[in-house]
Amino acid sequence: SPAIVSRSLLELGANIITYSNRINKTIKEITRFRSKLKGAYHSLVSTELEELLVRLIWGTGVHQLEGHPKAINSAEYRKFVAENPNAREFREVYNFLCDLTHLNMLSYARFLGGIIAEKENGSKLVKIERYAESMLTRHIREKILWALSWSSVCIRNGIEINLDSVQIILNAWPK
Repeated sequence: SPAIVSRSLLELGANIITYSNRINKTIKEITRFRSKLKGAYHSLVSTELEELLVRLIWGTGVHQLEGHPKAINSAEYRKFVAENPNAREFREVYNFLCDLTHLNMLSYARFLGGIIAEKENGSKLVKIERYAESMLTRHIREKILWALSWSSVCIRNGIEINLDSVQIILNAWPK
């Protein structure tokens, strides 16, 4: 469960930091452009910003919901974040947690408690334990804690960026 939740938080952190920055940049560009216009109050429209916000709020991957915009694929913002030098470990941690959350060798190996006996043919008898401790379980904990920490910072920073965007809009609003 912690691997699944921390992987989801990595996606959420990548989403908020990517799109908060994109929205903030667009709002700054719009207000800079608007400030150059002389005279009466001017209303500006950004079709790209509106489409992005609509997809972020109302987008869905459920194909049966006709009329709803298509959700943004998480691969889009995960790729963007993974290219940032401040997120060097993102891709490796995300892929590790993905592997851990699916039924495969890694997810089963987490329960290996140790080798009980080695057979002459080279096979090994291993003990399966619910709370097995090994190098792998320590590695899993490290990756989960990295994901939780990184996501927390991104979510906090995303909120700060969003607050800045709101303040820019409020400052530009006619008095």
